[in-house]
Amino acid sequence: MNATVSSKGQLTLPRFVREALGLKAGSMVSLTLEEGGVRLRPAPAGTAHRLAGSLRRYAKPGTVKSIRAHVKKEAHLIDTNVIVRYLMGDIPAQAARAAALMERLESERAEIVESVIAEAVWTMESLIAERLAAILTFRGVLAPSKGVLVSALARFGSTSADFVDCLLAARARQRNLTVYSFDAKDFRRLGVA
Repeated sequence: MNATVSSKGQLTLPRFVREALGLKAGSMVSLTLEEGGVRLRPAPAGTAHRLAGSLRRYAKPGTVKSIRAHVKKEAHLIDTNVIVRYLMGDIPAQAARAAALMERLESERAEIVESVIAEAVWTMESLIAERLAAILTFRGVLAPSKGVLVSALARFGSTSADFVDCLLAARARQRNLTVYSFDAKDFRRLGVA
């Protein structure tokens, strides 16, 4: 069977091929160069593929006010805007670059610091807690106190508490510390005296 490549480099797969492979609009595919051709397969159903663009319906122009840095191949730190673009999928070129970076985290390492998680939560509110926790489980993601962050995200997603309060409560539980705050009742609700 033959197909024509468009001027934009796009190829329309016939319906029977899409149905046989279980592909729908927006499905990810894996392309492998082989001698004499290309092999197309449905992309693995890994966490990175499931999360890419998963918050697109909530995207609004200006969600992140400025994009300060391009993600480079040798990047060691991940900025909030990369996570937002990856999950929102609202700026296609940036979303594609962010998705490629997340895929590389299967074999490369990059660090996501607590302030980036806090800013992402602030930007996208409770929509993001579960997805950020999933990103933190990627093999190549390094994060200070990863368990504390995952615990804080779980609390944030299931309570009305602010993320920073959830983060302080998780850290206090981990290290058996007291949190000094004028919002003591909020911390009691989070299981910290």
